[in-house]
Amino acid sequence: MKKLIALVLSLMLLVAFTIGCKPAEQAKPEAPKPEATAPATAPAPAETVAPAPEVAAELKKEAEEKPPVETDMDVDKKTPISEITKIPGIGPSIVKKFEAAKISSLEEIMSMDLDDLLAIEGIGQKTAENLIKHLKKLIEEGDVNGP
Repeated sequence: MKKLIALVLSLMLLVAFTIGCKPAEQAKPEAPKPEATAPATAPAPAETVAPAPEVAAELKKEAEEKPPVETDMDVDKKTPISEITKIPGIGPSIVKKFEAAKISSLEEIMSMDLDDLLAIEGIGQKTAENLIKHLKKLIEEGDVNGP
């Protein structure tokens, strides 16, 4: 997870650097006012900081060379609602109640609080509390009876 965060921050810096470090538009110097004694040289325009393309190229190269970060948890992964029967006291009839409520994954149930669960027809207080107690472990480990 730390590697993923580091990669994201590196990419953000790269983007910010390449976008944010463009030279600012130089102000046009005013025409010298006619005076009795004109200065020998015109004033120098304000300095601008040019971006360091070698730094941007190096960051981009580092980001491309790093292998993708492997994580145990796939963000788009959905655990089927049928897996809920691994929780003690939860059977196929509860699965049908969730399916009737258009809930198809354990992650959807995980995002619900006690009141949301109780609002589903046929889900009582004890069942809702049992789900909350065991659901996170089931999603993370695939089994509520693990080590």
